[in-house]
Amino acid sequence: MGANFKPTAAAFFLVFLLFPLVFPTHEGGLVRIGLKKRKFHKNKRVAAQLDSTEGEMESLKNFRDTEYYGEIGIGTPPQTFTVIFDTGSSNLWVPSIYCSNCDSHSEYDSSNSSTYKDNGTFAYIAYGSGYVLGYFSQDDLKVSDLLVKYQDFTETLFESGFSGLPSDGLLGLAFPSISVQKADPPFYNMMSQGLVKEPLFSVWLNGNGIGEGGGELVFGGSDPNHYTGEPTYVPVTKEGYWQFAFKDFSIGDKAAGYCKTSCPAIADTGTSLFTGPTDAIDKINEAIGANTTDLTVNCNNSSLLIVSFIIGGKKFPLTPKQYIVQVSATQCISGFQPLDQQGLWIFGDVFMRAYWTVFDIGNSRLGFATAK
Repeated sequence: MGANFKPTAAAFFLVFLLFPLVFPTHEGGLVRIGLKKRKFHKNKRVAAQLDSTEGEMESLKNFRDTEYYGEIGIGTPPQTFTVIFDTGSSNLWVPSIYCSNCDSHSEYDSSNSSTYKDNGTFAYIAYGSGYVLGYFSQDDLKVSDLLVKYQDFTETLFESGFSGLPSDGLLGLAFPSISVQKADPPFYNMMSQGLVKEPLFSVWLNGNGIGEGGGELVFGGSDPNHYTGEPTYVPVTKEGYWQFAFKDFSIGDKAAGYCKTSCPAIADTGTSLFTGPTDAIDKINEAIGANTTDLTVNCNNSSLLIVSFIIGGKKFPLTPKQYIVQVSATQCISGFQPLDQQGLWIFGDVFMRAYWTVFDIGNSRLGFATAK
């Protein structure tokens, strides 16, 4: 969403990009969700693509490297919606049939579901680039082959900042502590109902795939076909967002010396770019020849410097090909965007396309490995 920090259950929508889902597979406690992907559009946001061989997989669609989205069903029989799978927030919401400005999206009709349960609690969920108003309801949730019973979610009555997105709603994958009204996030219900093999999920975002083949989200496991080498694990330093610490960054061969002991960061599939404090990001953009005002940069970027981040004692480099985002046939921008949020960095889709990521709730840690 916009450039503002999400105060409660907000998702950073620096670039909104969502993708309809392909048919998933179910492999003994693993759920795969294929992602779709949309192309980059400035000041919007991206969701996640994910994959795994041991778990339920949700295929994701990719909208121009800015939005990754997949498909879910709510109710009995299931009513189908496309949603952003967002590790930067914790609530599930879709438009209600009573929404005043949701005509371009699929809408939930509780009267058509035999498993609907009334709640009615008011919901206001704020994000960096918009908000939704509505009320809580409860119904069965279908994600890939998994049937999640008694899932609390918000039926939106009004949405600001979401009308132009291809996805209908959002499914949060962060911790319950930032969930509005303390509604249990869907993955927590999957775990408590014994639907997944392990208390973790993994994300693979395909930077080369537009539309179908945008990536995969795997619930309950991970797919070694989507990464090389052994993952590097770091502890979650503060539950709420998927927050961790990195030691420092370097531009070319020169260490920045920016982080005194470490810098706080979050892994957020709902943020299209890579954000950080203005003074640090300006330093990076100046070094790679990007305009620090509008982020524009020469598309002929083969000679630009590599920017690396030290995580868990290991260097994670981003090449120009990975951090330069092509906006049009003739225009490119830097994938590094200034965003001052109390020193917090956001490792968004620019980073996750380069590095497969596992979100391990059971061990309260994150893992990163080079994506294939």
